[in-house]
Amino acid sequence: MENQKLIRIFSAVFFLLFTAIASQAVTAVEPLAKITVEAAKHTRIDTPVSVALDGISCTELRLEEIKGSERIPVPIQLEPGNPARLWWIVSGVTQAGGKRVYELVRGESIKKPVPASPAVEVIKNDSFLQIQLGGRKVLRYNSAIVPPPEGASPLYARSGFIHPLWSPQGAVLTKINPKDHLHHMGIWMPWTKTIFEGREVDFWNLNEGEGTVRFVKFISTASGAVYGGFRAKQEHVDLKAPGGEKVALDETWDVRVYNLGESGRASGRERV
Repeated sequence: MENQKLIRIFSAVFFLLFTAIASQAVTAVEPLAKITVEAAKHTRIDTPVSVALDGISCTELRLEEIKGSERIPVPIQLEPGNPARLWWIVSGVTQAGGKRVYELVRGESIKKPVPASPAVEVIKNDSFLQIQLGGRKVLRYNSAIVPPPEGASPLYARSGFIHPLWSPQGAVLTKINPKDHLHHMGIWMPWTKTIFEGREVDFWNLNEGEGTVRFVKFISTASGAVYGGFRAKQEHVDLKAPGGEKVALDETWDVRVYNLGESGRASGRERV
């Protein structure tokens, strides 16, 4: 009798302990949010998406894609802000009219680790900032002044532009200072016909000596599993303002490279 009593007590304790553990497990995987991404009228391929994390703590968050009974870990990246934003790639092909379902959960509730994904990396030195994807060069932003070709006017010196821009196969897609257009500088965005304080200023044709554009500072940089990039402040400078040079326009560049994963690299589809 005594042994039977002990067995019943042990069974009851085990049942309570098992119930408590099961309850904790259910709580751990309970989603913080369910997110549905709809393709609408167009087929989507490796599409970057984001959601604002209003009212959700940004520590130890993980994302799972729900496919039937399967839960697939998804690489994510947090963008600081108020509120912060959660970024990820809707990977592969999502047909027009289709949808993808995700759940946001906390901490280590996902048993499988998030798949390894080559990071989009920002590398910066005193001359330039370079973005790489999985160790492969994507683009270079020139923060330092690049001198003109030998014998050319010093007016052609310029900073604040992208060159080189590389193809997925490593070919250089941009050029600077071509012989017939020395003022062209890779990917750049100077205003041409402008009026500042009643004066006409040309920031594009550098040889006119009226204006130029200069890099000032990096506002922020980011590297991660989903994207890498930078925000940079530039100035459009009126070179012939009375009393000396004068800043006519403050400009912010916001440049990102998204990691589209293996399917994107196989078909040469990085997005900048």
